[in-house]
Amino acid sequence: MSCMEDIGMAEYYGFRQTRQGFNVCCTIAFLSHGLAWAYCKRLLKMYGEMAGKSRRYRDMTCLRMAQELWFHAVAYYCGMTIRELLSLFQIRWKLLEKLIGQARYIEVDIGDARAIVFAVAWWVALVGKVLLAFALANRLIG
Repeated sequence: MSCMEDIGMAEYYGFRQTRQGFNVCCTIAFLSHGLAWAYCKRLLKMYGEMAGKSRRYRDMTCLRMAQELWFHAVAYYCGMTIRELLSLFQIRWKLLEKLIGQARYIEVDIGDARAIVFAVAWWVALVGKVLLAFALANRLIG
């Protein structure tokens, strides 16, 4: 069984459907664009409109949901890294603590006004990966 096939709802702590979408705890797997996408694809297959079980996801695409999961994972894990670096200098930043706490439990819902922020960050990161790959390839070849 591949990583993509092995993604199940029960493997993610805190998963719960809500009236507007779903909640789930942040996991390091969501740092991967592909794994976040696969999780949402499976979620839609199991619980979404396509399965005929619910209409709560009708206005949320797989991409929209994956972008939010990925963004929260980046915020959570980068925030924790920054917190650890600051602790080396005995610096505590209360706002950072608050943001880490908020990113830890993800609430994906239809009406989230931040969806555009999640989308922009997702695409900037993907373009950055492609540009980095081209730069490395040119350096190795040229």
